[in-house]
Amino acid sequence: MEGLVQNLFRLDAEKEDDSEGVHKILNVIENILEIKPNTAEYIVDNTKIFIWILKKLSPKTPFDDNKLYASEILAILVQHNRTNQFTLGKIGGIEHILTLIAVFLCLLLT
Repeated sequence: MEGLVQNLFRLDAEKEDDSEGVHKILNVIENILEIKPNTAEYIVDNTKIFIWILKKLSPKTPFDDNKLYASEILAILVQHNRTNQFTLGKIGGIEHILTLIAVFLCLLLT
């Protein structure tokens, strides 16, 4: 699992070939979480996946399929896991997400 997340950091999602690789890695992570939901806490504790996801969800990055996929993975990781929810809060993830929502709402209302 650590290797998958390390490859996410290594790949440049802006390049088309790398974008496909990012998508496939996210798909593998999603499949693992679907088969063994209890691995969500392990993934968060042993990798920097939250850091990568929050970076990917930055308002400065253009919207693409992988940005949407990253948000889905984030939802799966925190959905039923209180420890992951607290971890996300500790690294400033909640504030980051609220900022993203604010940017989105500003775009909608203008």
